[in-house]
Amino acid sequence: MYGYYFKNGRYWFSEGVFDYDEVSSFYKPLTFKGRIAYGVFRFVTKWRIAPKRIAPLEVQQLLNVIAKCGFRGLVVNSGTPGIERSVTGLFSNKESWKFYKISTSVFSAQLLKNEIEFMQLFGALDFVPRVIQSGQLADHFWFISEFLEGEKVSPEIPADALFALLKKLNMLPVPAIKQKEGKPLLQCWSHGDFCSWNILLCGNTLRVVDWEKADIRCIGHDLFTFVIQQKLVLNSYTTLRETLNEYKYAFDNFFSDLAVSSWDLYLEDFLTERISMERKSMNSYLVERYENILAEYYEL
Repeated sequence: MYGYYFKNGRYWFSEGVFDYDEVSSFYKPLTFKGRIAYGVFRFVTKWRIAPKRIAPLEVQQLLNVIAKCGFRGLVVNSGTPGIERSVTGLFSNKESWKFYKISTSVFSAQLLKNEIEFMQLFGALDFVPRVIQSGQLADHFWFISEFLEGEKVSPEIPADALFALLKKLNMLPVPAIKQKEGKPLLQCWSHGDFCSWNILLCGNTLRVVDWEKADIRCIGHDLFTFVIQQKLVLNSYTTLRETLNEYKYAFDNFFSDLAVSSWDLYLEDFLTERISMERKSMNSYLVERYENILAEYYEL
């Protein structure tokens, strides 16, 4: 199957896919420069000025599975380099567009296997994508799911909407309570990378994608991720004290609804857990950022 590469080979589009609105929903340049580059790319491919290339090798095996669905178009996102990298994309058949993901390493295979298991377990919930088919090709796992067409939410999403979504996760049954410093900490199912880029507004419903790091963790982990990852970790000009002062009211309300009077130990547990997670992912930048934040926490 032939198509066109874009953005230094990270994306690949088969011929004719730009006629579909779903493709525009899947890939949206964020900057003015990016939108100009994407517009030029679409123009040269429409008039077949750009050279055609075969689909990326990493999806060749999956094409045999997709072909059974009678696909008409294919989009490939080769992902961000690193041990967590998975290849994702869309394909269409006569009925609708579908989303697919395939692992590229031993580590990403473990993550993808975890994502498949979680979505199969809780796919009936309105905020979890529904898995249509999944399997294993050699050492790699893959799945095909419904395609969620929606807008990524803003980091400034209203707290009520965010809390309502997190409470749905809190209501899922968990097997145990964690002990920290001799005190019990409540646990719940956690997304693990609960950030605005993984939350879509589909109609009037918030839905969450990319469940690779789903696991049972202490309550508040996803809330702290949403705030601290976006407001503090990715913004070196903000301090932990400033962030906690800004969101203290939101944190107080969230934990009080769960009958938790103090969330200090939950925040400490979140920070130590994130350091462990980023070490496993070999992300030295995030390890250092979270270690610095934890040090700041101990000085408060």
